[in-house]
Amino acid sequence: MAELVIFKGPHWMDALPSTEVDKFDAIKKGHYEGRYQLGDIVDTFEDGRFSDAAALKGKFYYVKVVGMSKADARAYEEIPKRNYNSEELAFYGAKMDAKIAKLQETEIVANPAELKAELMATIIADKPRAYRRKYALDFTKLKVDDLKAFTDGKFLEISEQRFTELLKDKTV
Repeated sequence: MAELVIFKGPHWMDALPSTEVDKFDAIKKGHYEGRYQLGDIVDTFEDGRFSDAAALKGKFYYVKVVGMSKADARAYEEIPKRNYNSEELAFYGAKMDAKIAKLQETEIVANPAELKAELMATIIADKPRAYRRKYALDFTKLKVDDLKAFTDGKFLEISEQRFTELLKDKTV
């Protein structure tokens, strides 16, 4: 049996006014777009990890999926990767220019353009931008009794088949 921690929200960024979000630079926009949302599968564990749902009070629900291993459940925790967009690359490029300029004040930098290209290649290769989680539990499909388990501070225990019925693919 797999045990899943599900985000129930709200995320603190949800309260930001759109006028503030519109002012975000490319990196902050990426964080905003990738924030946890209702139903996101935050973490998965083997059976027996949590003995008390009260331990997860706050912003999380707890679901036990009968017939599913932790390894199988991890697939639903997936965060698709995407490439940096031109705005993000420009942001990082400007940061690299500033770092190289500061470095040139104290050290000899033989070829600043080559150094910048190497640093940018490292960022792009090593850190593809995470995007929103691919799957979430669709709370609109839950039955009243299922929701009652959450509000009573208990675990929701469902079958693997029911779990896959409740999933929604957030990328479509």
